[in-house]
Amino acid sequence: MAGARQLRRVAGEPVLTAIAYAVAEGLCEAGLVPRGAAAVSLTPDAEGAYRIGLEGVPEAASECFVTALDEAVSPVGDPRYLLPRYVPDRQGWRAGHRATRNKLSHAVVHHAVPSVLGGQRRSADAYAACWNRYVSGGEAVYTRSPEGAGLLAAQAGRSPLDATTALRVGWV
Repeated sequence: MAGARQLRRVAGEPVLTAIAYAVAEGLCEAGLVPRGAAAVSLTPDAEGAYRIGLEGVPEAASECFVTALDEAVSPVGDPRYLLPRYVPDRQGWRAGHRATRNKLSHAVVHHAVPSVLGGQRRSADAYAACWNRYVSGGEAVYTRSPEGAGLLAAQAGRSPLDATTALRVGWV
């Protein structure tokens, strides 16, 4: 039951917001920015784009956050670690859940662990804990292992989100 509640919660939240929270919290816990998820600001504009940043932090911390967020949502290049994001099939959730009893239909996409958090296994695992709290369950997978190399080959160059990013230090 707890797993089903978690899937419903994750399926209903905007993914970009959840990822921004996980990145901010991971950076804060690593001591790289002074404020975490509570400082994330997300403002939509008239064209459907979002401005995402950290409020009340120095410029260097803001730059660290937007760079890490960009790495987490952009097409996968060659990160040291990947994290899974489970995407429940809403049709399968409604119809299939009753029939299959806990065998939910879902897809898995992988996101890069931002380089500033993926330099060591310990920091990648700490970020994975934040990812699990805000985005989706799963462990960081080392891309230099046989399993990780396979996942990286399957995901490389693909965008884990249908999004385009543009980094800006300040908005005019």
